[in-house]
Amino acid sequence: MKTNPQNKSFRLANSPAVVKLALMELVQTDQEIDDDVRASIKHALTSDPSGRTLSRVKVFVDLTEFQHIQRNAGEQKWDYAALQYCIARQAHFPMLQALFKTVTRRHVQIIRNELKAPLPATNITVIPSTELIQIFDAWKHIQASYQHETERWVALGEEFPQWPLSSLYTAIVIEGTQPLDAQNLTSGGLNAYD
Repeated sequence: MKTNPQNKSFRLANSPAVVKLALMELVQTDQEIDDDVRASIKHALTSDPSGRTLSRVKVFVDLTEFQHIQRNAGEQKWDYAALQYCIARQAHFPMLQALFKTVTRRHVQIIRNELKAPLPATNITVIPSTELIQIFDAWKHIQASYQHETERWVALGEEFPQWPLSSLYTAIVIEGTQPLDAQNLTSGGLNAYD
């Protein structure tokens, strides 16, 4: 395939079979094609076995939407892996709901069962003040290094694997008064576990 110089997302499909299929599709589905052009296309498809006429027809494929779909699929895979990570690391439901807008308690429970992950503790484990300084320093660095809130919490969880995410969240958001993506999760309450 060759690139169309006017638009980098368009590629030239120069296979005679592709050209024939594209023209057949146009004849059958495109109502805006002039009747004379439609007749010419039908004639070229049926009476030009050498394909000389068809060889001069160019079919360009726009890859923009395909690239968009692929990019979204990659993001969805990462989001699902991050959701699994957060569930396995004992994030409580209000935190999960803030990070993953469409997640439901039922979905969380299904994933938790698949992972055989424990429920978040109903009493948050308090992190000693000696470690809180390290956690706050790491959080400042993580906020500067990662653009998305979910990435930040995964990074913080990775840096402090000894603490469940519910405890890290309490340290950063509740005790540290750091809003989670400008949302106040305390309205859901820390007792809103699933």
